[in-house]
Amino acid sequence: MKRIDLGVICILLILCCGSVHAQTPSIKLSFDFRDGALGWQPGFADYPPEHNLNDQYELRAEIRQLPTNIGTGNGFFFQGANRSDDLFMFLKRRLTQADGIIPGQRYELDYTLRFASSACSDCVGIGGGPGTSVFMKAGAAPIEPIPYGFNQRMNVDIGSQSQSGIATSVAGNIANGLAYSLDPPFVSLTLTHRHTTQVTAPASGELWLLVGTDSGFEGKTQLFYQQIDVTLVPVGSSPPPSMPAPKLLSEENTGRAIALNAVNLTREPFAAFTRPNFSSFTEQTRVVLIATDLELLPGENASAVSAQIEDSQQRVIQVPVEFVGKVPNFDQFTQIVVALPFPISKDGTKISISLRGSSSNVVPLAYKP
Repeated sequence: MKRIDLGVICILLILCCGSVHAQTPSIKLSFDFRDGALGWQPGFADYPPEHNLNDQYELRAEIRQLPTNIGTGNGFFFQGANRSDDLFMFLKRRLTQADGIIPGQRYELDYTLRFASSACSDCVGIGGGPGTSVFMKAGAAPIEPIPYGFNQRMNVDIGSQSQSGIATSVAGNIANGLAYSLDPPFVSLTLTHRHTTQVTAPASGELWLLVGTDSGFEGKTQLFYQQIDVTLVPVGSSPPPSMPAPKLLSEENTGRAIALNAVNLTREPFAAFTRPNFSSFTEQTRVVLIATDLELLPGENASAVSAQIEDSQQRVIQVPVEFVGKVPNFDQFTQIVVALPFPISKDGTKISISLRGSSSNVVPLAYKP
């Protein structure tokens, strides 16, 4: 019997099967709100609830019948009067491994958003136009997006109005293409969008989709979400091989984070804002953390690392990671620069980082009151 070379067998397997390691499939999801809420949860952020006396903000979010000129059936109706000059009206939905999410997998997100807007294209208003200054955003986060604090800031980075953030990026605006009229009709619009930041599923295999409008128009906005389609495209064929979880360095005696203000190199406690040298303006405080066992793979950058702060009430807030790199002359150490959120708690604040679904230790970090 003729002997077959092992190398020939491997080549035949590759030709027949396409690849020894199967490509992780994309996840395609479609949500038509004529069928109800379908697991999507509404919310409002960037406004002070204590100022919403006598329903001043006129906040509404519910499944409601579509305007007759749009069609039959229901949509997810939103309404809000932007008295705070920065109202964020959003929908979020939890995805799990039952939806196909793979822990440690990195995804790109492609959205198709169909919604109905009554905001005319050529109108002007305080702060901006009712259509051109209300920005539609879409993205995802590895933690549940929730508002927190007295101004109801989001615990994930959504950017600000026309600016994109880590958790949501700008897909367009809600201008409906019509000229001004006293009683403008709703017009059905479609936006396609690829979220500008890739998102990595944590070890729980849980991701949160996030869609919303970020308003610079200081007036009332009404719109109907009709359908949200999203495709999660895996980046790479499968999650990278298991590696040690990153570890944040802490002081030996106190266990507190080894961290420095990135501008003036001072230790904690940190203020939310820092005045750079020779400047009369303050900016959001950046802090340098030091970690071990943090190695970026070829093609990865700072977006592969996420950071989160937990306050004394166990609220988790996503923190923007702006830089990841080796400490000069000390390759065993990696420096991570994060932008701190507004003060959330002067006591009991902790910080941790994650890489490809693996979370680091949690270390205390102090804010100034």
